[in-house]
Amino acid sequence: MHALKKVLFLILALFLVGISTAIVAKNMDDLSPAELVAIAMTLNNQARYTEAADLLERALLLNPDIPSGLIEYQKALAGTQGGRKVKEATLDLASLLEADWTVNKQAYVKVGASDNLNRALTSSVIPITLAGQTINVSLADDERPKSGEALELGLALGAYSRLSSTVELTASAEILQRKATQTGYTNYQWGKLAASWGETLPGNHSIVWGATADILNYKQQRPYYVLQGMMRYGFSPKQQCTPQMGIDIKHQGQQKNKALEGRYLGAVVALNCHKKNQAYTVQVSLGQNWANNERLGGDQKKARLQISHQWAAGELIQGDELRTTASYFRQQDQGGYSLSLNNGRKRSIKRIDVSVEYAWPLRTFGKNWQGFVSVDWIRQESNIVLFETNAQEVWFGLRANW
Repeated sequence: MHALKKVLFLILALFLVGISTAIVAKNMDDLSPAELVAIAMTLNNQARYTEAADLLERALLLNPDIPSGLIEYQKALAGTQGGRKVKEATLDLASLLEADWTVNKQAYVKVGASDNLNRALTSSVIPITLAGQTINVSLADDERPKSGEALELGLALGAYSRLSSTVELTASAEILQRKATQTGYTNYQWGKLAASWGETLPGNHSIVWGATADILNYKQQRPYYVLQGMMRYGFSPKQQCTPQMGIDIKHQGQQKNKALEGRYLGAVVALNCHKKNQAYTVQVSLGQNWANNERLGGDQKKARLQISHQWAAGELIQGDELRTTASYFRQQDQGGYSLSLNNGRKRSIKRIDVSVEYAWPLRTFGKNWQGFVSVDWIRQESNIVLFETNAQEVWFGLRANW
């Protein structure tokens, strides 16, 4: 909770204190590599690619492993194009294949321990009301919390291309395999595909369209999936913060299982800020999930507040990073869940997630290696005991980028 309080304090300070853009005029000798990258990101967003490239060259000279440095430098070079006229973007396949793509690859492995590997219910006994009488029903072994250790192996690919002076395209894919010391819903495969199309508009505004597909597969179970489309409209940056608004649409379910299907539509507002070697994001989303007739509880109203903080610390180890994310989620069913649970009350869920990760370069293995440790804490409360769950986890891992 100390990390969460720190994030909230920094966010509040960022709103109360105006951050002057005069930092750009400082002597470059007085700026750290992280500060140079942060300023260059703003210049890239303003299509001031030559200025951004100058700053990024110095940042990479001082610290070749500086986070986001190489990607932002490639964006700046693509924007300047050495005085060449940049080809206008088109949506045909040939133009995409001919585009210059920057590809980043990452492999990682991590081991950890959790008191609830399968995110099971807190209580192993559920009170059921039948014919006016309450009966305590014990859950099956696979539905109870499983504490133990797990190993995760993952591979991620990301590609970026600037198709014109105002249009850029990104695509990514990631797969993960988890193997745990416990059986049940502790071992799974997960995969994600994502793509986005971004365009800079007049007045330094921007718009991004994106789509993602998530698939989660447990042994002897049909895959669960979430298909999502999104739009984000970014306004002209105010000092070092960029406001955004947009919409999300989703379709979720399980193959051949109508009881888990749902369609979501929601609105999003966000504020993305950076200050020197730190970045902050505050995002609020509100929406509704419509169910088919087979889903218990019917339609759902959903709301989420998420705050994230990334700090290129450099205090303990040059090039290290601290990332913190905290979110608060609310869900309210529009229909009674079941007559046998709390006499058919409408289900209400409150959930808090906190995640903290510290990463540092492992130059012994090479310039593209990182070690990391992360801690996750989850607490979910409900007016129906069947949906209450808690979990605490700690992970140690290695990742390589190339």
